[in-house]
Amino acid sequence: MNNELSTKKEPQKKEEDFQFLIDNYLNFNQQKAVELWFERVEQSPHEPAKFFPNQNSNTYYIQLNAILRGLRIKRKKTIIDHFKNLYLVSAKENLNFTIEDLKNCVENYIPSTKPINRSMKSKKINKSKIVNIEDKKDNLDSTNNDEIDNEITFEEIWDEIGDLSFGNDLLEEIQKNLISSVHQNVSDDILPFLKDEVGDPRLEFKKNNHRVFQTEFDTDEINDIETVNLIAELSSILDKKAEMIINENGILKKLIFQTSDERIKCKIRGFEIVKKLRKKGIKISLFNDIMSNINFNSDIQKPSAQNMPNLMTIITNINIQTFFTITFGRKQFLSPASGNLNTTINEHAKKIAGLIEAQTSWGRPVK
Repeated sequence: MNNELSTKKEPQKKEEDFQFLIDNYLNFNQQKAVELWFERVEQSPHEPAKFFPNQNSNTYYIQLNAILRGLRIKRKKTIIDHFKNLYLVSAKENLNFTIEDLKNCVENYIPSTKPINRSMKSKKINKSKIVNIEDKKDNLDSTNNDEIDNEITFEEIWDEIGDLSFGNDLLEEIQKNLISSVHQNVSDDILPFLKDEVGDPRLEFKKNNHRVFQTEFDTDEINDIETVNLIAELSSILDKKAEMIINENGILKKLIFQTSDERIKCKIRGFEIVKKLRKKGIKISLFNDIMSNINFNSDIQKPSAQNMPNLMTIITNINIQTFFTITFGRKQFLSPASGNLNTTINEHAKKIAGLIEAQTSWGRPVK
């Protein structure tokens, strides 16, 4: 990635200095880190262009602003590379942005995504503001162009709602962390047999991500039939983009666009509806709780057939919920309660270890 920086000597940092980010990338508050970086720039004699020239075409700087608006990076490697690079660029230009600053952005839970308005030059970031989905080019308010450029777009919302991959990645990471925690909680004489993954005991996992997409508005503010019909039509389009599962006469059915033609026409119609709602002064906000709930259930399964080896298998069901909510107008959205992810994993790992220990109290498993 060419940031067109000066030729100063690159700061040297060992890979282990960023191990905290590798271990905690799910719990890393990307918005908080980027907000802090911009605050550090404001406190320095430099402008952001000092670190990232040609900002309009600099993809890294564009990504920084997307994160600031609430559109988090989802891939593990990309998260690590992005913030490692942000630190190295800052250190190279002697900006007071440290490894400790990044470590302080690790939370005890997976942070929710709540898009906010980007602060303007020399102004503090106002975390209470929620970004509107608005057309960057068609500004009907008195907002200046810089403010428009920093607002989340319909295209970004469309992509965010349609990203179906992150839940699966999250489930894989939770499974990996759960296995690691189980290894830490079993007896030393059991651990080698558990690690080889071929003998007794064995760990198996069933994973499910329940995606929830919902829309809300306040009838005290929005109650004319034309506006309500527009909101309903937009919601039906976004339901398909989110691939919602509905129960139709006892049969589960996925809402999808049947053809490319339908998807394209629905997308442009959704964009037009957003412009109409904006002309009416209706704010549209996105809230994304990447993981609002996690549930584990484990049990021992032994072969039912008499000629099968008496292997002990621990079956664990991992269920998570990912919430996307669109609100219209001044409607406030309260995030579902989110527990401490690491604590939840560690507590259930102890239960799994307990199941294994209880079954091997009169001897240890053999390969």
